[in-house]
Amino acid sequence: MLEPRDHAAIRELKRELAVVGVTGGGPLDHVLPAMTEALGAEKVVVYRARANHDTWALDFSISHGLRSRAKAFADDLDATLHTLDRFGFYDPARVETGQQNVAVAFSSVRRLTGTDLPRSIDALRLTAREKDRRFEGARQFGHFFARWDMDDDCQLRALVCDGPALLAWVGGLRAAPFDARATQVLRALVIPLRDRLRVEARLGRLGVAIDPLSRAVLEHVAGAGFVVDARGSVVIANAAGYALLDRAPRETRALLRPAAPPRADVSVTSVDLAAHGVGLLRLVLVQEEARRAEHAARVVAGRHGLTPRETEVLALLARGASNLRIAHSLGCAERTVEVHVARVLTKLDCATRAEAIARTLA
Repeated sequence: MLEPRDHAAIRELKRELAVVGVTGGGPLDHVLPAMTEALGAEKVVVYRARANHDTWALDFSISHGLRSRAKAFADDLDATLHTLDRFGFYDPARVETGQQNVAVAFSSVRRLTGTDLPRSIDALRLTAREKDRRFEGARQFGHFFARWDMDDDCQLRALVCDGPALLAWVGGLRAAPFDARATQVLRALVIPLRDRLRVEARLGRLGVAIDPLSRAVLEHVAGAGFVVDARGSVVIANAAGYALLDRAPRETRALLRPAAPPRADVSVTSVDLAAHGVGLLRLVLVQEEARRAEHAARVVAGRHGLTPRETEVLALLARGASNLRIAHSLGCAERTVEVHVARVLTKLDCATRAEAIARTLA
C-alpha cells in the first residue's frame, strides 16, 4: 500500500520527467537521485542494448549510486554485451509482449543465475535450443554483476518500451528484496518514463535520433524494413522486420551488413538515408522470394485446413507484408485482413505472426 510520501514522490518525479533540460547534464541525470530514494534502492541503472551483428552493444548507460565508477561500469557492460549472442530474460531486439512496460521484482542475481534460472527461463515460450542459449546468456551476465559486487543485490526493473522496441532497461538494486510498495512506485513511473525516453531518443540524446514519421512509413513498405547504421546494426525496424529477426537472427543480421553477399531466396534493397545530426544510415528492405513463400504457405495450409483466402494471407505474411500491404494486395479492408490473420494464427496454433512465419518457412 502506498503511503502519502510515496504519492508525493511520484507526483514530483512525474513533473521532473515532463521537463527536458537544455543546459548541461545528461538525460535523466537530475531524475535518478529522486528515483533512487522513491524506490528505496541503493543504485539505479538505466541502459539499452542494441543488436550488433551476432552480438550486442551498449547504446547508452545512465546510473546513480555508482559514484565515480559509472564510466567504468558502462565500459564493462559494453564489453560484456559484445560476448553475448542471447540475453537471458528478455530480447532487447523485440521485447516480448508480456514484459513490455511491466515492473517486476527479482531475487538476487546470484539466485537468478543459480536455482531460480531454469524456472525463470522455462516460463518463456521458447524452443529447447533457445532456452539453452538463454541460460548461457544469463550466466554470462551474472559474471558481469559478480565483477561489480552486485550479484547479491536484488533487482526491481521495468523494460520501458515503445511498442516492441526497447527504450531502456530501468531498474533499482539493493541488498534487501524489494517489496510490493516499491514495485507499485516503479509501476506508476513506467509510462512517464516511456514518454520522456521517447522524447530523449528523438532528440538524439539516447542512441540514434529517428523522425517518428520514419517509423510510420516503415510499416507501409512491402516486406521487412530496417533502418541500420554504418555497421549494419538495427536502429529501428517495422513489424515484419522484427518478425524476421525473431525467426532468423543470424541470417538477417548478415543481410543487413554493408556489402552483404546476395542470396537467391530473398530480395534485398539498400539505400542511404539523409538524417540531420547523425551518421550514415541505410534503409534496407528484405523480401522473401515470392514462389518460395507461396509454396511453403500451400504446404502448411494443406496440413492445417486453411481456406484459399487464408492461404493467400499466409503467403503474404511469409513475405513479411504488413496488414495494410495485404489489404492492398487482396483488395479488401485492413479490418478484414486482421480477421483472416487471427484465423490463420488460431489454425496454426501460433501466438504471434512471427511464430506463424517461422513455422511456414521452417
